[in-house]
Amino acid sequence: MRQYYPQLLSLGAEDVHSQHILTICSSSVPSWMFLQWIPQMLAILDQPEASTVIHLLTSIAKLYPQALAFPVMLSSENSNFSGVDSRGYRTFFAKLKQMVTNDHLCRFVDELKRLTNPYMTYIDWLQAQDSVIKRKDLDTLRSNFSYLKNELLVTMSKSKSQRLIGKIWIAAAKKVIETIFSLFGKEGRKLFSMSSHDYSKAKSSAMKSIKAARDDKRNRLAQVLKDYSPWLYTYRSPGGSFDIEIPGQYSGNQRPIPEEHAKIEGFDEKLLVMPSMRQPMRLTFRGSDEKEYRFLVKAGEDLRTDARMQQLFAVMNQALASNPACRQRRLSLRTYSVIPMTTRIGILEWVANTRVLKEMIDAGMTDVERNLAAKSKINPMILFQQFVKRFSSSTSPVDQYKSLMLKASRKERQSLIRPTMLRSALVRLSTTTEAFLRTRQYFGRTLATMGICQYILGIGDRHLSNTMIDLHTGGVVGIDFGHNFGSATSLLPIPELMPFRLTKQFVAVFDPHKTGGILQEVMIHVIRALRINQRLLLSTMDVFIKEPSLEWETQARGDITQFAKKKVDLVRCKLNGDNPAHIMISDILENQHIIRDEKWLQAIKAIVQGDKENNARATMPEKQLSVEDQVRCLIDHASDPHILGITWAGWEPWK
Repeated sequence: MRQYYPQLLSLGAEDVHSQHILTICSSSVPSWMFLQWIPQMLAILDQPEASTVIHLLTSIAKLYPQALAFPVMLSSENSNFSGVDSRGYRTFFAKLKQMVTNDHLCRFVDELKRLTNPYMTYIDWLQAQDSVIKRKDLDTLRSNFSYLKNELLVTMSKSKSQRLIGKIWIAAAKKVIETIFSLFGKEGRKLFSMSSHDYSKAKSSAMKSIKAARDDKRNRLAQVLKDYSPWLYTYRSPGGSFDIEIPGQYSGNQRPIPEEHAKIEGFDEKLLVMPSMRQPMRLTFRGSDEKEYRFLVKAGEDLRTDARMQQLFAVMNQALASNPACRQRRLSLRTYSVIPMTTRIGILEWVANTRVLKEMIDAGMTDVERNLAAKSKINPMILFQQFVKRFSSSTSPVDQYKSLMLKASRKERQSLIRPTMLRSALVRLSTTTEAFLRTRQYFGRTLATMGICQYILGIGDRHLSNTMIDLHTGGVVGIDFGHNFGSATSLLPIPELMPFRLTKQFVAVFDPHKTGGILQEVMIHVIRALRINQRLLLSTMDVFIKEPSLEWETQARGDITQFAKKKVDLVRCKLNGDNPAHIMISDILENQHIIRDEKWLQAIKAIVQGDKENNARATMPEKQLSVEDQVRCLIDHASDPHILGITWAGWEPWK
């Protein structure tokens, strides 16, 4: 029962005798069986129970060094080693890093960082210096400015370290170098003497100039690899111990044979630049097995949260597989590989044969509907925004939505488009009526499973581009978990007030049963299975407490450990059957944008709680709901037209 290993680690934290027993017992188990728990093991290396994992990590480093390489590189940025035995563990970690990494691998990671919009890298650098200047760390500031000048603001074909520089980076450096040097000095001397206030003003000026260059339509990003990283463009496998394996081959489900793993032979010269703000790029790896592997390279982002979410999804799949009702219905979440390499670079497995929901729903439009939507007077987005502005003369979106929540009645909402467009798109995927019924069945099972699992983990920001549909099966796949553990409710100035996405477009797919058929049935089975396995889930989340992500460190206004424990405690409340509305109110009470305005706070609480005449959730107690009642509350909450009618327009609640 190796899935309980994180729970055993938690027990070891409390008792020296338990640590000794765990160390002895785990020594008799093949080390590959612990591969899926590498993040949990590395997270406790600066904790008292570190002795329980030393032998396992050493064995993995010897047998499967590349399974540890990227996690070790990542942990090296965050390990403090401040405990009683810190010196010994610090020495061990340094030895471990030496065993699993080399200069060639580090160069590979550094070059992947080049696959991004250079202007975003300059903005990231400016924002990262805030904390350095605040704590007056002059040595770090000098080192950071040296890196900026010598590696990022290079206007020649080679950097000071003789690194080949791509054309995109050279062109961007020429656009901003004069501004940077005029504000901070060519050698950084002005920067080194700045106060936090002075730096804030200089940073604002620099960012304004950089954003202007970034948004200049003449500076369109190329889609050719050599323009970003000549090193990756000319990459050929060096052979021997320097071979880099295609990432994502250590699942922990079976004993790996590294000698048979596909190695990176090179890269395709063409990139696909995504249209989102940070413009991540799809890179095609050529493997030694003559296959191509596609990954989305995300620079400037901490992908640890996404990786941990995938790990939690895998644990949830184990819980579902252990439940007879779920196993009979083949309920599971579709997962994919996420490989964070540092806190600022990582790659995600490309999910093939999929289409985002937004495109799917639009594909279900008729030609007449498409032509009407193109006209501004009857465009749903414009109509909805006009509806919002009716309640406030302010130009501030926050003020507009605040007034909307305060003034709009339950009946003041709009049905902007035909609710069966998604159903039409799924019909078009199917060649026969029988095929449509199979597609709908699978769509419903995966939608209900995903909805409950994402609710448990507090995953928000479920706009139409954060869920994809498999074009072969009709199954749904969730992507981009930047808002998790309720942060879309507790952080956003216009909070997200629904537990998961269940708009009219989804409900109409299941006509005439609506939410009372497969959706409700599957949700009941899923939440029951997760309740039974809650100790396993909660122990897996321990890594969030012991090694918080950059986002959590930024969000925490006090003790980061207490902040993380509070987030995990809300998951426990969900698994114990607390009323979803009352859990959401707990998140609302953390939102600094809202709690400053008592009227707004009370209005949102009333909206979330619902009323007894219209909402099942308002008739239920706060705690210890049955599984059936918990699901009734969730469906009522997610599909409440009053909530959808006051939701941020970018979420497109009419679709």
